[in-house]
Amino acid sequence: MADAAPAIEILPARNGQVTARVRWGDGRFSWLHSAYDPGREAASLVAKHALDHAGVVVVLGLGLGYHVAELLQQLDNQARVLVIESDDRMIKLARKHNRSITWKRITIAAREEEIKAFFFQHRDVLREKKLVLIDHPASVRTNPDYYTKIRQHIRDYVSTLLVETATGKVINRSVHENMLANLPGVITDPGVHTIADIFRGCPAVIVSAGPSLSNNMRLLNQAKNKGVIICVGTALKAMLAEGLHPDLVVTLDPNIGNYKLFEGLDPTEAFLCYEPQTHRLIPPLFAGRRFVFNSFQSPLANWLVGLYGAKGYIEPGGSVAVAAFGIAYLLGSDPIVFIGQDLAYTGGFTHAKGTVYEGRQVKPKAGRLDYLEVPAIGGGKVWTSRAMHSVLVRFEELFAKYSDRLIIDATEGGALKQGTKVMTFREALDTYFTKEVPALEIITTKHREASGPRPDVVRRVRKELENTLEAYRKWLPKLDQLLEKAQGIVKAADVFNVAPDAETANRFAQGAARHLQEQAAELNALLKEVNTAAKLIDLLSLLTFEHHLAKTPPDGATLLDQVRHIIKLYEGYRTGTKTMISQLEQTLVALDDRPQEQSFQTPVGS
Repeated sequence: MADAAPAIEILPARNGQVTARVRWGDGRFSWLHSAYDPGREAASLVAKHALDHAGVVVVLGLGLGYHVAELLQQLDNQARVLVIESDDRMIKLARKHNRSITWKRITIAAREEEIKAFFFQHRDVLREKKLVLIDHPASVRTNPDYYTKIRQHIRDYVSTLLVETATGKVINRSVHENMLANLPGVITDPGVHTIADIFRGCPAVIVSAGPSLSNNMRLLNQAKNKGVIICVGTALKAMLAEGLHPDLVVTLDPNIGNYKLFEGLDPTEAFLCYEPQTHRLIPPLFAGRRFVFNSFQSPLANWLVGLYGAKGYIEPGGSVAVAAFGIAYLLGSDPIVFIGQDLAYTGGFTHAKGTVYEGRQVKPKAGRLDYLEVPAIGGGKVWTSRAMHSVLVRFEELFAKYSDRLIIDATEGGALKQGTKVMTFREALDTYFTKEVPALEIITTKHREASGPRPDVVRRVRKELENTLEAYRKWLPKLDQLLEKAQGIVKAADVFNVAPDAETANRFAQGAARHLQEQAAELNALLKEVNTAAKLIDLLSLLTFEHHLAKTPPDGATLLDQVRHIIKLYEGYRTGTKTMISQLEQTLVALDDRPQEQSFQTPVGS
């Protein structure tokens, strides 16, 4: 509701139900429900929405809840319902006057933390079924600013959550492998914290690979030695093809596709800023010219950072361009200028000319969940993807957080970004890139001054890796024993279910329950023993991500359903343990064979 909370009046409706209206301070009033037939009005509202395959339904505004009661009648009992109501008084009145709502089937929230928690809790449903958003118009009109903001935040948060979950399923195994494969180099290479503030007050330009880069990339040579040029990996090929050389190249993607962006290139002048999860074939291309930064947190990443020491934290955001912005901020650069940062399908294209994705086009269609329209630079709308939109949201959060710097969007196309000053790249160059700044020379000097790893750090890392490897070797037989017991319970149950006649079935039944209870007790004992190795389980989290996304058996599930879930989960642990043992063995060999570039072979198709 508005700041000067208006009065809420409860009145009888013509059909015998109760209705409500809001009386404002100036004497005006507005009805929250029909004065004639609130139930019929609610049915008409709900009928406007397609509820087939709805897994999560969000209702903006409760009122007295007639539309919520109607909605619950239309929905499957498994659907999750979130009602967002900004006025606590309305919630109390609805509970008092509307007995037709099954209150335990809905969640009521107002604060953003509660709303985010709801979506995170039900992220598995969001992946599998449809999200439906229903406005209660009369409630929304009582507090339009609040509900407009919440509606936008819901879209943003759901986009980000779905992208992060989908990405995690695809890349986590590669992240795990790369962090261990890159470890010898990460120990040796200086962190980005060693170059903090070296360009205080000097301009930086971040070069991304959006379609609009083709329009103004030719001007980049005028920024050379007038500021620091930071290039994302996707744009490097296009820059080098034009004879343009960045000062820093930023990369963090763990997949082999990221390496393909660099394959065959000779970026001899530039320094690489990389996250330990970066695909392991990329750092060797920049031998002796590398800085490390830490962004992504997981039990494995946090454990390794604790061993070798933090290299400089850069806030993550689902895109290498977000990391590039964090590095520009760390350097002290001001202003920070973006080019090629469309975050949209400008002209229907995905990337700029000269990139490995040159010529790729998309044709988004209205109504598809993969695409949405956002405000464009220069007015109007432009199509973007859900993944790019989540990055746009993240950028706007960071721009608001770090508003002490002037952030210029000189992309000259694509999505409009709140918190930036829009101008052409030509204008930005003429205004801010006016003084000599020998960026590459300054970076080279700082890199040379940064010391390599202390012998005690290397010894500490090696010792901990050896201890952890031994712990996994001892844990593996216990996993084998647990799984053998669980699989034995399933097989025993199958035998009991195939008795040839009623008399035999009855005899089997008498012994079956007793036998299965004994086996279940032994399984529980093994589970307790295996689960004491909490650290080993945590370190496998990237390798067992999909297993943890699997639905757990509901309350009251049969013993067999619970055992089958245990088998699936702990088979994941066993497979992950075998992978971990192999990778730790390779990492220990690589620590003795530094430099890193000669340490790892790449599996075919990795």
